[in-house]
Amino acid sequence: MRYLLLLTAVALSFPACAAATVDPLKLIEPAPPRTVPAGGTLAFRTISGYHFNEEAPQECGGLPAFDVGRKSLKCRFPSPGRRDVSLKICADGGDTCFFADFGLDVTGPAGKAGTSGTAAPAEKEEALEGFLLNVPLESQNRAREEHKLLFIDFFAKWCPPCRLMESTVLDKPKFMEATAGMVRVSLDVDKPEASEWLKRFSVTGYPTYLVADASLNEIGRWTGSAGLAAFTAWLKDQERWKELPIAKAEETAASLDDAGKLRVAKARMDAKKWQGAMELLSELKTREAEFLHAYAGVAKAVAEAPSSTAAALAPVYTSAISRFDGSDGKDAEVGIMEWVGSLHGIDPKAAALWLDDADTLTGRFLASRSAEAEGYTPADIYVTMAETLEEAGMKEKAEPFYFLAAESCREQAEAAAAPSGAKGLRLCEGRYLAAAGRYEEAAGVYGALVKAYPGEYAFHRAYAGALQKLKKYPEALEEAREAERLSYGSIRYGIIVMEARIEAEQGRKDSAVKILKDGIAAAEKAGDGTKSLRRYLEELEKGK
Repeated sequence: MRYLLLLTAVALSFPACAAATVDPLKLIEPAPPRTVPAGGTLAFRTISGYHFNEEAPQECGGLPAFDVGRKSLKCRFPSPGRRDVSLKICADGGDTCFFADFGLDVTGPAGKAGTSGTAAPAEKEEALEGFLLNVPLESQNRAREEHKLLFIDFFAKWCPPCRLMESTVLDKPKFMEATAGMVRVSLDVDKPEASEWLKRFSVTGYPTYLVADASLNEIGRWTGSAGLAAFTAWLKDQERWKELPIAKAEETAASLDDAGKLRVAKARMDAKKWQGAMELLSELKTREAEFLHAYAGVAKAVAEAPSSTAAALAPVYTSAISRFDGSDGKDAEVGIMEWVGSLHGIDPKAAALWLDDADTLTGRFLASRSAEAEGYTPADIYVTMAETLEEAGMKEKAEPFYFLAAESCREQAEAAAAPSGAKGLRLCEGRYLAAAGRYEEAAGVYGALVKAYPGEYAFHRAYAGALQKLKKYPEALEEAREAERLSYGSIRYGIIVMEARIEAEQGRKDSAVKILKDGIAAAEKAGDGTKSLRRYLEELEKGK
């Protein structure tokens, strides 16, 4: 499974505000109260001749207002304490604006999370235990000074497998032991600090884990999630190769032992050098080498086949799948599902041999020692099967497998020593529940995450998506707005598109168009790309 999302950032602009010549508090109705109960909502409207500035940030005790319109808006106060409110109001037909500033006391216990305006201001981002965070130069210097390797974690907060690895691998004693001789650094791919190393190492999928020396020569990489045993075994192999970076190993591949040749063959496959990989793999006699040789052979055949003769590839796929599906009593290879999906696109009847008996094939994967050694967890296996079935148009058949993946994540989360160690597992549980069409349950999981971690935009965003599916549009819009407020980097544009879609689904096309145009204007001002925003705007204006 691979997750990659490239979006763009947005900035906020609004008219300048002038010094007040009237009492701004008299421009809103009703008059601001002195107190409000925690969890309470206040609705304000402007008097005749004035309107709320929809381009300006309407601030309600550190949170944005919601349901903001020209003549009305709402504030919600989830937690007790003294709160400052700042509402921006302009005169109709002029450019004079005012700040209606006031304070009030929020009393009583904290309000219910997961409803309008419940999120708190962004929390300070903390590094995983034993890791540096977003400091590539510092980590490189430390590796050089301490004569250690670098363990580089390229992650994104919105990436479920990234968060899953935080809960199941990166916080475990066995992982810490395996990386004791390394300087560990996490790089948030949505932040500018990660950009140089993303380019240097040509990272395109998340999570990606790299081991490199202090001169940034790559030793090895792992892309995607993995089980703890497989991942720590891989890490120990990297320690073995620390004096032989992959580029140097490539130069001496013919003289390497079997393990060294396998390592170089995998690197060649990553670079799509299929023939070169096959030449090395043909010298090896293991089951793993046999499968990788077949994989490279299929990939080479696909790359060389003219599109007009795609149907001729069906026997190639069928033969390869049959060799590694476990029907001969040998370990089944989960990687065959990529071939099954491709075969379905060419010859659905041929692919039906495996898709129609998905339960049996899944059982073989779960029992496969090879699959475990390659890092596949039960959840990975269920999701791989579900995604292949869904891509084949078999959504109903896919949903039970997504649910099994969600149950696997839930069971691991419940067994976690501390709730904070289960964040990634809960995020994956919610994602797979949603994929199974169980949106109420997914919303419950995401709502709990929002309550526990109100400063993480990824949880608000996921919650907004589940609420949108349930057609709970006002709540979905509030969560999306909070996700946008807390987000950073390029991810924000995708959240703006979500806000526009929520409005469009309610039949509020004008509001959706405005959200998109405002986002485009802000992006252009910041010098960012606007492709995703413009694409949806075009669809919306064409009535799609």
